[in-house]
Amino acid sequence: MAALKTAGVKTLVVEVIADLPRPLTEHVTLAVFKEIERSPARLNEYHALCNELRQWVVNNWIGQWTRNALGADSIKQVTAEGTTLTQTYSTLRFR
Repeated sequence: MAALKTAGVKTLVVEVIADLPRPLTEHVTLAVFKEIERSPARLNEYHALCNELRQWVVNNWIGQWTRNALGADSIKQVTAEGTTLTQTYSTLRFR
């Protein structure tokens, strides 16, 4: 059920990942947040999702959908720098 409610978050994440420069690093989740914040259209979409679902839900699902889209595993939680959208994120290990 949560996956259906967060389908908009998934769409946003998949679109952002497609636009990120390659190669992706373990900090790809941070790169997703930074790209959302950099793009006015994506930032508006993010805020609309936060209004609908709550910011903590959107941020958690950005992490989950990023991990799922890339087939990665979480390594550890770290402090986010360079974005105001989240304070922490998980670094990823690609399978």
